[in-house]
Amino acid sequence: MPLSVPSNSFRTTQKTMNLEQVYVSAVSFGAVFVMLTVLAGLMSILTRIFPGKPTSKKKSVRKTSGPDQAVIAAVSAAVSTAVPGGCVTRIEEI
Repeated sequence: MPLSVPSNSFRTTQKTMNLEQVYVSAVSFGAVFVMLTVLAGLMSILTRIFPGKPTSKKKSVRKTSGPDQAVIAAVSAAVSTAVPGGCVTRIEEI
């Protein structure tokens, strides 16, 4: 004889499982939120204890405007690969 489960107890079990999943999800979310809050506080304390290096007011010897040498080389290589014999005359940032 097959065993029959009353439909009412099955629904109750299903509702209980759904509530348990919601509870576990809420607790997990809360735990992650607390850990991130603690880490943010720790970072705030550490940056107050060990501030970054002050920036110098002297003008830099290195050119500050325009693309970096690595960018120029990469663009030139890409152009020569895409268009054989092509030449880069000017690079501007948009």
